[in-house]
Amino acid sequence: MNGLMSLLQQNPQLMQYLMSLQERPFAMGGYIEGPGTGTSDDVDSAIYQNGEKVQEALLSDGEFVFTERAVRGLGNGDREKGAAKMYEMMRQYERMA
Repeated sequence: MNGLMSLLQQNPQLMQYLMSLQERPFAMGGYIEGPGTGTSDDVDSAIYQNGEKVQEALLSDGEFVFTERAVRGLGNGDREKGAAKMYEMMRQYERMA
């Protein structure tokens, strides 16, 4: 948990976004819990567009899914910049694990 707190302290925009999720009446993104391991892809899921399932998705226990809004927010409105920052954070914290 210390790594997560450090990440949030270093990224106030991400912290602000996550705090805003508490005010929402529905879940969007978040922590994944299910069967298998952290790399087994045993948690069945799906990707929906306009209410229709368009693709199967396999997730792993312990992964975390960010919403598009979070990615865009971290990039100050630019999804590609936000994704680049998230990839860098992911690499940084994977090295620490």
